[in-house]
Amino acid sequence: MSGDAGAPAAATAVGSVGSVGSTGSARSAAGPATAGASLAGEPDGRVVPVARYAALGLAGATAVVLAANPATRWYASQRRHEDPDYPATIPLLFDVNTEATVPTWYSAGLLLAVAAVAGLVAAVSRAAAARGAWRWLLLGAVFVAMSLDESVALHERLGDLVSDTLDVDDQGPLRNPWIVAGIVPGLALGFLTARAVATLPGRTRRWVVVGLATYLGGALGLEGLSGVVLDAHGNGFWYAAVTGAEEGAEMAGAVVLCYALLAAVEVRVREGSVRLALADRAGAPPAPAPTAPS
Repeated sequence: MSGDAGAPAAATAVGSVGSVGSTGSARSAAGPATAGASLAGEPDGRVVPVARYAALGLAGATAVVLAANPATRWYASQRRHEDPDYPATIPLLFDVNTEATVPTWYSAGLLLAVAAVAGLVAAVSRAAAARGAWRWLLLGAVFVAMSLDESVALHERLGDLVSDTLDVDDQGPLRNPWIVAGIVPGLALGFLTARAVATLPGRTRRWVVVGLATYLGGALGLEGLSGVVLDAHGNGFWYAAVTGAEEGAEMAGAVVLCYALLAAVEVRVREGSVRLALADRAGAPPAPAPTAPS
């Protein structure tokens, strides 16, 4: 992150010397504690952009999973010109609107990845004696539960309960009644995330907001829209487009969250050893300059 390293940033370092921005260049001005460590002859090491590498890899994998759905459908339609009995097994395996498929497995894996990164931030925060480590652990546990829900479709069972309890008409945006109950956990997730990221740099906080908004927008907003489209146009092209966008938004949101939380941890490599530290907090005041004795 940009800006001069201050006393708070120096306090968050775990086994590393000084602070390095997102470009990996060393700070020109460091606090007294950092300067003292540098005088001891221990160089900073090389900063590894783990967040960037992970985001590129996950983005590519997500694109492949999403593209497999229309690609396999097109292939099956072409085969049926020659063999009308060609099965729909492979297209269904990549169907984004069906449970127990490759996209479902992949989405659950992405949520587990977010949980793992939240646990990493918690561990680094605790080692640096930074406040709020327990919030990261709690946030990680929430994403583990979300991954479980994605795998076994607990929200679908919740939808039946909501429909019976509130006598909801399963049409339009409430065709999937679990959306009503999902609003409360969604707000709770937003509140918990806001508390956890309060100590992160401003740029990282913004990426977390983007990721969470994208995920919830797909899980709740586009899910509701899909019911409207299904009622208006049936199970055709437009419904497939909306459900595809819904799953894509959920996956993209999880990828952005992984990137943002990984960016909160600075990874340095020096002579085969790996050192982790919390990234500098944006806007932290610079360390006071040492004064000569009077």
